Amino acid sequence: MELNIEKFSPKKAELLEVSKKYLFLEIKGIDDKQGYMVVGEARKDLKRKRVEIQKTGKELRTEAIAFQKAVIQLENELVAIIEPVEIGLKEMQDKIDLEKEKLQRLELLPERKERLAKIGVVIDDNFILVMDGNKFEQYFNEKNAEFLAGKERLIMEEKNKLAEAQRIEEAKKQARIEAEQRAKQELENAKQKAEFERQEALRKVEAEKQEALRKAEAEKQVIIDEQNRKEKARIEVENLKKQQEAEKIRLEKETQAKLEKQKKYQKFLKDNNYNEDEDYLLNKENKVILMRKIAEFIK
Repeated sequence: MELNIEKFSPKKAELLEVSKKYLFLEIKGIDDKQGYMVVGEARKDLKRKRVEIQKTGKELRTEAIAFQKAVIQLENELVAIIEPVEIGLKEMQDKIDLEKEKLQRLELLPERKERLAKIGVVIDDNFILVMDGNKFEQYFNEKNAEFLAGKERLIMEEKNKLAEAQRIEEAKKQARIEAEQRAKQELENAKQKAEFERQEALRKVEAEKQEALRKAEAEKQVIIDEQNRKEKARIEVENLKKQQEAEKIRLEKETQAKLEKQKKYQKFLKDNNYNEDEDYLLNKENKVILMRKIAEFIK
C-alpha cells in the first residue's frame, strides 16, 4: 500500500492564485447586480474546490488508517519474535552487573553502616548493597531528615514541658494573687452589705414613719372631705328648695298674669259686643284685632 498526497487537486499554487484573484471582489451596493453575480460565481467556484479537496482528503485518510493498522500489526508480530530473547539476555546481564556492583560496594559497606548508625538506622547488609551511590544518598538523606525531625521534635517537646511547667507555676502564683484579692473584695463586700442593710433599716423606719403620717393625714382628709361633702349636699338641698320655691312663685305669677290677661281679653270682647258668627279675630304680634263684617251680598 502506497500513500500519495499528490492526489490532491487543485494544487496549492492554483488555490493561492484563485484566492488572490477573488480576494478583492466587491459588491458596490444593492443596485450592483453585475458585482453581485460575479461574487456569487466566485463563491460557487470556491465551494466546488473546497468540496473536492475535502472529498480527496477523506479518501486519503481512509487509506492512511488502513496502512497504519497494517504497519502496527506487522510491527507487533516482528517484535514478538525477538523481544522475549532480548529480555532474557538483559536479565542475565543485570544479574551479573548487580553481583559485580555488590562486590564493589562491599568496600563502602562499613562506611555506609557507620553513617546510618549515627542517625539510628540499622538495616540488612544486602539492602545496603543493592543501592547504588545515588540511591544510597537519597535513602540516607530521607532517614537523616527523619532523624533530625525527631531530634527537633524531642527538643520542642522538652521546651514545651518547660513552658508548661512555667505556665503552671505562673497560674498558681496568679491563683494566689486572685485568692487574696477575692478575700479582700469579699471583706469589702461584707462591710458594704452591712452598711447597706443598716441604711435600709433606717430607710425602712423612716418610710414606716412617713407612711403612718400619710395615713393620719389621709384619714384627716377623709373626715374633712366627708364634712365638705355633707355641707355641699346641705347647700345644694337648700339651693334646690330655693329654686323650687322661686319656680313655684314664678309659675303662680305667670298663671295669675294669664288669668288677668284672659279676664281683660274677655272684657275686651264683651265691651266690643263680639259675635263669633259675625266678627273675626286677627292675631298680630302681641295684639288681637277685632274685625267686624259690615254687610253681605249674595250673588
